[in-house]
Amino acid sequence: MRRFFIKYGFDATIVCILLSIVAVVALPIYQNHRAEEALGRLMNGDRDIEITQFVIEGQQRRIICDDAEICIYVSNAFTESILDDSSSGNSYHSTFRMNGLDVWVECTYFLGGIGLSIPADDPWEIGIPTRSIYFRGDVPTKLTQMWEFLAAPLKEVSGKVMHVPDDGEPYFTFDQSIWDPN
Repeated sequence: MRRFFIKYGFDATIVCILLSIVAVVALPIYQNHRAEEALGRLMNGDRDIEITQFVIEGQQRRIICDDAEICIYVSNAFTESILDDSSSGNSYHSTFRMNGLDVWVECTYFLGGIGLSIPADDPWEIGIPTRSIYFRGDVPTKLTQMWEFLAAPLKEVSGKVMHVPDDGEPYFTFDQSIWDPN
């Protein structure tokens, strides 16, 4: 093998650097593809995929949810998602952690406390822009508190981060980076 590198002018260091660059670029692309695939499987009813954490941010506020009960409830709601065009409400950015993978959803519309909508795969190709996830039945109290936080006037919540831990009540911190005094 060494002869090959010498014969064709390759240096082992250059080869290692090039392979490292390929790995650094390819791995995140592959992981992102797997995460999006997992989200698609979840929304198509695969109950083997579970949301274990999610972060919702935008409108100068953020929610970090680690509560297992809420994550299971939201996972189950995702498995019953439907294609429709009910994308009304405020938009936020969300990151869902599923089976060790993170998927970022650019636009999430919260439907007045009853659920959320996210862009469908190839929405214009199928003619329906969103998949809606509705929260039905006994909605966990912490989830209701999260939606109240999202619906609160900006002046009341600007810069606040709502933490929803698995082992306690929600609490708030302040994050200067999401606060805008204007």
